[in-house]
Amino acid sequence: MFLENSNFRNKDYMRESHEIKERILKEEKEKIKIIENLENPSEKLKECLKLLNNYVFPVSPIDIEIKELDIESKYGDKLVPAYHFFEKDKDDKMIDEKFIVNKKLDQNKDNYNFEHVLKVAIHEIRHRVQHTFPIGLFDKKNIEDHIKDYKKEFNLLISYFPKNISSNDFDACLIEEISAGLFKKGISLFEISEMISKDQESILKYLSQEGFLDKK
Repeated sequence: MFLENSNFRNKDYMRESHEIKERILKEEKEKIKIIENLENPSEKLKECLKLLNNYVFPVSPIDIEIKELDIESKYGDKLVPAYHFFEKDKDDKMIDEKFIVNKKLDQNKDNYNFEHVLKVAIHEIRHRVQHTFPIGLFDKKNIEDHIKDYKKEFNLLISYFPKNISSNDFDACLIEEISAGLFKKGISLFEISEMISKDQESILKYLSQEGFLDKK
């Protein structure tokens, strides 16, 4: 009798979980439509960051500010669209943290459609993951070991990265490109956000299991 009741409870839980996920996905589609219709790229980026941040860090949201930034990218880009600001104390405890979106994006509206700002948001969320969770990252020095079974898929992406790219940016850029590719294939941001918070081995395993990568 106990097992039978447990099975009923498990079925109820699975049904409720499915219903919750369906509701989340429906709300996500509605939010994306709203974001796409926003006039200013800075607002689009802010809302993308908010959506992804709520997925990856549901119990620890942080402020998202929009202001003009005059800092230059170390990789030669004309402007820095956004960055993850954080400050830690001497014990490595986070004491201040926020996302800052560059208001100057609005001067180049044609260059920042939804796909572009989504990639920026994914990149910055991955940076927050890097500074929050002790996970293994994609390392530019050992990338051949990480992708030895998937060279064809990854080498093309990596070939576009700046030669002087930092380790954290290398990891964030790779996650950004992978995630954008999944979104184009119809994978929800809700599911993509689960991947964004994982280490490199778990990401490769997920991509392989879901058929997005073929071992050579």
